[in-house]
Amino acid sequence: MLERVGEEAPDAILLDWMMPDMDGFETCMRLKADPATKDIPVIFLTAKVQESEVAKALALGAVG
Repeated sequence: MLERVGEEAPDAILLDWMMPDMDGFETCMRLKADPATKDIPVIFLTAKVQESEVAKALALGAVG
């Protein structure tokens, strides 16, 4: 997925915390670390609502 984002930058990225291969936190962290994708808004959609997980997503750069 990360390769596709580099080819054609989307207006925003929707992630779930629980994904196969790489979880949403790792994906967000990698997107925000790459200068080519760091400014793309990341939005998490998930059934998880623990405050610590929401705080972690926001700290990684997800949109609130």
